[in-house]
Formats: sequence, structure tokens, C-alpha cells
Amino acid sequence: MFSTIWCIAAVAACSFGMASKEVMISAPFIIFIYDSLFLSSGMKDALKRRGPLYGMLVLTCGILICNAIDAGGRGGTAGFDTDITREAGYILTQSRAFIRYLLLSYWPSDLVFDYGTSLNRTVSEIWPFLILSIAIVVNEIGVLFYKPRVAFVGLFVFAVLAPSSSIIPVKTQTIAEHRIYLSLSAVILFTVLALHHAWEPIEKRIKKSYQITGALLLILITATILGYMTILRNRDYRSELAIWTDTTKKLPENARAWMYTGTALLNQNQGNPSEKEVLEAIAMLNQAVARDPSYVLSYANRGLAFYKAKRYEEALRDYDKAVSMNLNKAELFNNRGILHGETGNTLNALKDFTAAVKIDPQFALAHSNLGSASAALANDYMNRGEEENAVREFKNAIHNFSNALKFDSSMVKAFKGRAAAYSMVGMHKEAADDCSRIISISPSSSDAFLDRAICHYNLGKYHEAWQDIENGKKLGGLPNPEFIMMVAKEAGLAGNGIENR
Repeated sequence: MFSTIWCIAAVAACSFGMASKEVMISAPFIIFIYDSLFLSSGMKDALKRRGPLYGMLVLTCGILICNAIDAGGRGGTAGFDTDITREAGYILTQSRAFIRYLLLSYWPSDLVFDYGTSLNRTVSEIWPFLILSIAIVVNEIGVLFYKPRVAFVGLFVFAVLAPSSSIIPVKTQTIAEHRIYLSLSAVILFTVLALHHAWEPIEKRIKKSYQITGALLLILITATILGYMTILRNRDYRSELAIWTDTTKKLPENARAWMYTGTALLNQNQGNPSEKEVLEAIAMLNQAVARDPSYVLSYANRGLAFYKAKRYEEALRDYDKAVSMNLNKAELFNNRGILHGETGNTLNALKDFTAAVKIDPQFALAHSNLGSASAALANDYMNRGEEENAVREFKNAIHNFSNALKFDSSMVKAFKGRAAAYSMVGMHKEAADDCSRIISISPSSSDAFLDRAICHYNLGKYHEAWQDIENGKKLGGLPNPEFIMMVAKEAGLAGNGIENR
């Protein structure tokens, strides 16, 4: 009964693991080897005693495989590559990664947040790491024959690293230091046992008090050094800009690090960087493009930097380049649409905003921008005397602003745009309601009070219009003097000096 419960619990735990993390594909193998080496007299005995358990553990791999297929190999970021040279390059790069991981296990210095997507494509680039890796594998095979229990430590490390650091490429991260964290338990165990084994022959020659003092001193020194290193590393994580800047210093060939450093500069002050920060961002993004001309995000973000620097031709060129490289991102089309709108190209702005909401139907800002572009086109029609077309586009604007508010019910920009469009088609009550919503969201908005005053005036609610004018003025708004006189006259307040307040 007890054994059955544990088997069920093991299968359940393995199932949950398979549903959570790809590295779990190694779990049945590791458990079986552990059983064979430490609990049974060999593989045959382990299978004889617990064959059904291992069968069920292997079956749980189906959960992981189904998830991987459903996700398309992490959305196409992991899996075998049709480019054989890239596949070979990934395998070669992992020899460098493996040695790097082992060194960091013993001394975590010069940690790198992101290694980018670069690969070592020739043996000449990484031959020392390749030789060391081969030597470690050969040694592991030898130990497996002579001291199989000791070899389990190496098997555990290889098995845990295999899903991400062997032949299956993870295209977005060719090397990642966090991959060692599970294997680290085996490395620590091996190191502790090795030190204990080495210490045994000399233990009797040293007094117990000296041993305790020496051990405490060693722990204190090591903890102090590592603690200080942790403090220094935490400083690198104090901000997005700090960690990416650190990465560019340690791995200057990493195009992605330069790109994200530039992006972090653009994100300063909640997306409103200073002129100096914008120029620095452009310099960082230039570095990214120079190091990897095929990295499309560099063009998209440099386009945004050029836009913020009011270098519109260069911004458009980079946006177009990113689109031509098939970057199917809603933000890209939205940003290019904004640029088209500000340079008077309303039709292209409409096309880009439409593309943005098609890619991401819940992108509220793009819906709002589409509404603004529709309203701008309606105004163009109005100026040309094409009233029917103007009304149609104002109604499109109302529809687009309403879509924006479905996904962001507090977007003041969308309420304001919709209120203006409502007014243009004579729906003054609806326009007044939208102004009221703006006031409830932002009570200090003088423009909302003054806009609502116009709506109330058009609805014949002159006293309400007057009150809105008064509230708008208190908040620093500057209503049109002629409009004040019109409202005062209709409200019966003219002649009392009120219009001159």
C-alpha cells in the first residue's frame, strides 16, 4: 500500500513537472539511473522491481511533447533548424557554454545577463573549450565503468543540461547562465564529497580546535567575499538601463544588448526621455545595427528614437526596413502610423493603424489612433465640402474610439476623440457624457469642462454650460470670450457684468 501511494505520487509529480518545464524530459532517465546505482543491483533488477513505474514515468513525457507541439517549439524559438551550419554552430557553442557553466559553479564572477543569439560556427573559435568538454565526457565514461556511483553526479549534470545545451537549439538564447541552477546541486554534492574524501587522511594530524577555527575562518572569508560580490551584482539589476549597460561592457559583440540599452534609454521618464537620452539611444541602436544587420528589432526601435529626435525621414526609413524584414508587431505599425499622421499622410496612417489592430485586436492605443486618423480624414472631407464622406468617417472614428474604450475604459484620449466626433455628427448628449467621463477620471481637466460647456450650449442647457465655463476657468482654462458672451446672453446673465469676469 505504502509503495503504491509513493508510485502514484511520483507519477503525479512527474506529470506536473512535464507540464511546467522542458528540462523534466530528463527526469525518468535520472530516476532510473539513480535506482539502478543506489537502490537496486543494476538496471535489470531496477526494471524487474519497478518496471511499471518507469513505464508510467516515460509516458508522462507525452505531456511535455504535446505542449511543445502545441506551442510550436516555444513559438518557433526552440527546435531543430533547417540550416545545418546553424545547427552545427549551436552544438559547437554549447561546448563553450558547458565550460562556462562549470566555472561559474565554483566562482560566479563576471556574470552576463544575456549572451544574445550569436553562434560559434568554426572549431577554431572554440577549440580549447571543445577539447575540455570532450575530455570531461571521456573521463565521465571511464568513471562510469570503474566507479558508477561517482559517475552519477556527471550523468545528472549532463541530463539536466541536455534539453537546452546539446543538439536542440534555443534560438533566442544560445547561452544562459541560469540553466546551471538545477545541475548546481550535483556539482555542490560532488565538491563536498571530494573535499571530505581529500580531508580524511590529514584530519587526524590537526587538532580538533584548529580544524574548527580554520573551518569557521574559511566560511567567514568566503561568505564575506561572495556577499560583497552579490551586493555588486545587485547594483547591476537596479534598473533596466543598468543591467543592459553592464551586458554591453562584458559582451560588446552582443547586438541584442546594445538594442535593449537603447530601448531602456527611450523608456526613461516613463517614455519621455530627454534630448540627450534620445541621442544616446540612437548611438546605442547604431551599435546594434552595426553588429547584427539582420536583427530587426534594432531598426524598429531606432525608428522610434529617430521619431523622438524629430528626424522623420530616418525614422520612416527604419520603420519601413523593419516591416520589409517581416517584423509583424502591432507596436511597429502603430508607431509608423503615428509618424505618417504627424507628417500629414493620413491614408497611410489609417493603413498602419488598421494593420496594428489586426495583429493585436486588443491594442487599445492603436484603436484610438485609428479613430484619430478617421477623424483627421473626416476633417479633410469637411474642408473639401464632401459632407457625406465626412459624416461616414466621423462615424468610423466613433466606432474606433469605442473599440479602444472596450480594452481601456480609462483612456482619456479616446473619450476626448469620441466626444469631438459625436459633436461633429450632432450627437451632443453623447459628447457631453464622454466629457463627464473624462472629468470623473481627471477632475482637474479644464479642457473637459470647456468642451462639455459647448455640448451643453448646443443642447440648450445654458446654465449648465455657464457652470462648466466657470469650473474650467477656475482650473486655468481659457474659454473663447465670444463663446462666454453667447452663453451669458442665452442664460440671461448678460448685462450684469458677468460676461467680463
